Amino acid sequence: YFYFNILRGLGLKKDPYLRSKLNALVEYREDISHILTGDIKRWGSREQVETRDRVELIRSDINNCTSGNTTDLSQDLAKRRLVYPKMLKDHTDQFLDYIGNNPLSKVDILVDNTGIELLSDLILSLDLIDCGYAKNVYLRVKELPVYVSDVIVSEYGDDVGIVTEEIGKYNRDTQERISKYIAEGRIVIKPDMFWNMPNDFKNYHELFRGIIGRSDLVIVKGDLNFRRLIEDKKWACELRLDKAASYFTYPLLVLRTIKSSSVIEISENEKEKIGIVDKT
Repeated sequence: YFYFNILRGLGLKKDPYLRSKLNALVEYREDISHILTGDIKRWGSREQVETRDRVELIRSDINNCTSGNTTDLSQDLAKRRLVYPKMLKDHTDQFLDYIGNNPLSKVDILVDNTGIELLSDLILSLDLIDCGYAKNVYLRVKELPVYVSDVIVSEYGDDVGIVTEEIGKYNRDTQERISKYIAEGRIVIKPDMFWNMPNDFKNYHELFRGIIGRSDLVIVKGDLNFRRLIEDKKWACELRLDKAASYFTYPLLVLRTIKSSSVIEISENEKEKIGIVDKT
């Protein structure tokens, strides 16, 4: 926010983190290559993917999106490699069952980090459409470059365009399909200042609903968006998400790696595994 205000004061409309974002795409090139070539080699072209394999393709996408959320451009460049962590809570099977039995006209993804995570979000969007699970996918991104990892699409920069172009260096067909869906309005990039603001989703739920509109599924990504979802409160660890976010009226999937002390739906045994100590 400090650097953004300097730029604004100087009347410069540019992303001060652009170089870091471009460097990160280079640093993650092995992981990017794995994501963009692994599924193609395994399944062949997406038009030939059988129903069973479509399920496994989306499962792979969910794993990549969650693992991508471990990345952060504020990390040391030397430590940047995609990590596939063990899932503390894995509801992938329930998610796959839901989308398999409920046709999705519109899916909304609350995007978190740029770079390899945004790349994974674009691949998930593509596969949800190509595999027949969703008609349209909306990516909710920020307008202002406040934090180094923010995904922005505005007069300050176009991270979606940068990452889509990067995809083409590894897999031209995938890039062209994503670009085609964006041009056709099937993958929709929707920037809004709301995602830059420190508002929790409950106290601003009417505004949230006004921005999202009708949706068959909202995918909440990242630690910050998760904390905004549950009001950033210190809930009892055992509390269920549907209780902590009872106000939330949309079908919901949360993809988050733990980067803060805000946790729910954690049993006593799980608390010991991850080192949570109740000091109250």
